[in-house]
Amino acid sequence: MSFIGCQAGPSCRSLHLCSPRLSRDLLPWLPGHRFHSRSPHFYINLHRRLALSLCPPTKRSRNGSKKSRDVINQKVERGVSVYGISTGFGGSADNRTDKPIHLGLALLQHQVSGILPSAQEPQDILPLLDPGSATTMPEAWVRGAMLIRMNSLIRGHSGVRFQLIEKIHEVLRANVIPVVPLRGSISASGDLSPLSYVAGLLIGNPSIRAFVGPPAFGSRKMVSSCAALSAHKIEPIALASKEHLGILNGTAFSTSVAALALNDAVHLTLLAQVCTALGTEALLGTRGSFDPFIHLVARPHPGKVECARNIWNMLDGSKLAQTHEKEVSIYVDKYLLRQDRYPLRTSPQFLGPQIEDILSALSAVTQECNSTTDNPLVDGDTGEIHHGGNFQAMAGSPAIARADESITELLRVSVTETSRHCSGRSAELHNQAVNSLALISARATIQSLDILTMLTASCLYILCQAVDIRALQDEFGTRLCEIVHEELHESFGKAYADNTTLLPDICAIIRASIERTSNMDAADQMHEVAASSSTVLLKFFTTEYAGTSVTALSAIPAFQLRVAERGTTVLQLLRSAFLAGERGASPASAYLGKTKAVYKFVRLMLGIKLHGVENQSGFANGLGVDDITIGQNISVIYEAIRDGKMQGVILRMLG
Repeated sequence: MSFIGCQAGPSCRSLHLCSPRLSRDLLPWLPGHRFHSRSPHFYINLHRRLALSLCPPTKRSRNGSKKSRDVINQKVERGVSVYGISTGFGGSADNRTDKPIHLGLALLQHQVSGILPSAQEPQDILPLLDPGSATTMPEAWVRGAMLIRMNSLIRGHSGVRFQLIEKIHEVLRANVIPVVPLRGSISASGDLSPLSYVAGLLIGNPSIRAFVGPPAFGSRKMVSSCAALSAHKIEPIALASKEHLGILNGTAFSTSVAALALNDAVHLTLLAQVCTALGTEALLGTRGSFDPFIHLVARPHPGKVECARNIWNMLDGSKLAQTHEKEVSIYVDKYLLRQDRYPLRTSPQFLGPQIEDILSALSAVTQECNSTTDNPLVDGDTGEIHHGGNFQAMAGSPAIARADESITELLRVSVTETSRHCSGRSAELHNQAVNSLALISARATIQSLDILTMLTASCLYILCQAVDIRALQDEFGTRLCEIVHEELHESFGKAYADNTTLLPDICAIIRASIERTSNMDAADQMHEVAASSSTVLLKFFTTEYAGTSVTALSAIPAFQLRVAERGTTVLQLLRSAFLAGERGASPASAYLGKTKAVYKFVRLMLGIKLHGVENQSGFANGLGVDDITIGQNISVIYEAIRDGKMQGVILRMLG
């Protein structure tokens, strides 16, 4: 791999990837369609082969990264509002913070939520699917994603330090690859969740695991990321502002998998042409069906021309295929086919469009490999921040969908070729013409059940968190009403505090306000909640107590301020108490019906705690130290369902 200048223009700082092992063109395309150094095929060797070398990066690449990083530093120092640095993410972008590092860590924390095997040791109960392959991405996919993310970041549009790009390269060269969940990304705002595991490896999150050890067939040894980095004498990197988002917000995983798939699709398209040529020989077919006049002159679709040319060349010198068609009289070839069989004769017309679609997909994926798929984008030359949507992966989605359709058509070709030599419609010499396909159906059902188990585990994790929050809210609502009663007495006197309508009305409206303002920070929320009492107080003092003095009305702001301040303190103390386990390991048990059996199984038997310990401490010890990841917790629930440990609980609950 080398960092070299880009021929696309002075504003482009793309990383061009080269490999000394790569063969020449993998498919002999028509003139003008040669692969170049930015083609996905130049990524493939680096995805799947372990040799990786780095030539010194150009000065322009370093300068571009530095200029965009300087812009970010200046914005942070000046307190400028920038998405993903001072704001929440997505639908929470209306929130603000002056702690960009805490914000970035919270982003990583909530994205590391995929299901992975909790251990590599043999289990007491055999699972229905292999725990590794059913939940874990192949290493080739992850290596490719890391490489493509480097290529995006080095363009200097993401505001990350060059040191971060070098760190990704360092772990790649050491072949330390993060263990990434197979599922978890819909490639909407990029491949956020998979890329969070790459970020977790780089910072040495002990709850993120990595593949280490010599290359071998199957999975290598999995160890914690901090142990993996330490074993290779690699220092973890502390991410700066914007860098957490800079790693996550991109299409690297979808592009990596697409590039790998298209690479194999290219070779299988070639192999389909080889099979057609070989089938023509096996059936004593004719080379004339692929004559250049038919394809290059009469109907020159590029893919069709390419296919016919390849088969024509492969049949050159064949002693089985008819290479020279001779004219004969109508009596000599009576009862013989005057032209070759339909599947053989029309194979260029059938395979040609598939070649063109795969070439089109390659073009789209090539562009995606060499683009900045991030948001916001930084123009280091002007200092502008651009908020857009380059993380949206739709550029590659239709392309790979077309390739998938082409693969389906190649399957049809393969079935047709096979059926010319043996029947694919029945089994065992036509003795089994009707077949159940029962095992195929059962296999598909097992796959569906596994996905359902994953979704159910995620749902249970969320529901247990939700009922704990309800328990906290209920206790807080009661405490806040006590504060309101005390402050009414302090501000307006005992008669008003004990009024049978005033206190209930205020409590009702502040409880509703708590629900409505749940997205706000504690202090801001409590001020908003306290302010919601204004309408009730004004109505009370101007109608039921119309003779109320101006002094009572003027006391309302001070009353609300004290309620807000005391409410903030109580809320923060309650959160700490719940997270510290002072209300027990299952604080919502008293609020639940028979469903508490499942809730207590998750909280007590599986040891899944209320989420938020690291957030409460402001990530004082970093990520993955005070608590395991969300994904690890969900994985424990998933395995309990998968291995039948929860079945008895459910049966007893329903019995």
